[in-house]
Amino acid sequence: MYIPEHDISIAIGDIHGHAPALEALLRGLDSEYKIFLNPRNLRLNNGVCLVQTGDKIDRGSQSLRVIEICKALSENNDPNNFQDLFGNHELLALAEINRAREAAKLNGEEAYRHYQERSIHGCNGGVAFIKEFSDDAQNAFKKYTERMSREGDIGSWMRALRPIALSQVSGKKILFIHGGIPREINSGLDLEKYVGFFEDHIEQSSAVAGGPTTKYFRNELVGGHSIFWDRQIPKAGAENAKSLVEKIGMDYIVIGHTPQPDIINYGNCVFNIDVGMTPHYGEREPAAIIFKPAGIF
Repeated sequence: MYIPEHDISIAIGDIHGHAPALEALLRGLDSEYKIFLNPRNLRLNNGVCLVQTGDKIDRGSQSLRVIEICKALSENNDPNNFQDLFGNHELLALAEINRAREAAKLNGEEAYRHYQERSIHGCNGGVAFIKEFSDDAQNAFKKYTERMSREGDIGSWMRALRPIALSQVSGKKILFIHGGIPREINSGLDLEKYVGFFEDHIEQSSAVAGGPTTKYFRNELVGGHSIFWDRQIPKAGAENAKSLVEKIGMDYIVIGHTPQPDIINYGNCVFNIDVGMTPHYGEREPAAIIFKPAGIF
């Protein structure tokens, strides 16, 4: 796999619709590390790699603002400078688009109750995201399904998110991923093959893939044991982390997905950066991880 070289690599974890945390981090990172050539349009300096590791939406009340910021970062930077990843919540939203269309036929709280009770996205904070689209429930679902469609502005952007990001700083190779590395991935070659399979899968139409729920949730590439849901590192700890990093040929792995009170270091080689920034988890202090030639911060 091609791994671009950077002067500095930075990762921000699960935002879950809490735009003030993302904005505060970007301001702080620019103040401390001068990451932007132009802060107004979020144009990054050459040599900077910024990664968002997924779960931009749901639970919080400003997912649309988070998406707006991430879209601007994508549009105004080279793909190797800003790398934006799928999280399991983005996949859940795409998986339940038909359930959202069902809810659009209902009125008021009945629409939200239907979606919350009958969709895994709805019962995992997705209703908060949908409510941002309109004060009227039926109109909110209508606008949501339009903008989340393959042709919609949010849907087209979301379907282009990446499964993994790669960077190296001073020759140290870093893998950024949302959840973890499933047990069936035992080498760098396995990981490279997985990325190819995933990209082909996402390019397929939902009809060919068995419908959106199968495509974005039930398929083994995206489902409960995939890189978007895996939690073996937080469960097993440092010993497992070291062997995992070695077998896939990396020096460091950065994950999110499993909320912790602070950034957790497993064996000085795997870092969990999901610090629960959204108010749903207590609005903990925003945090990012920074890789520089001088060390990890």
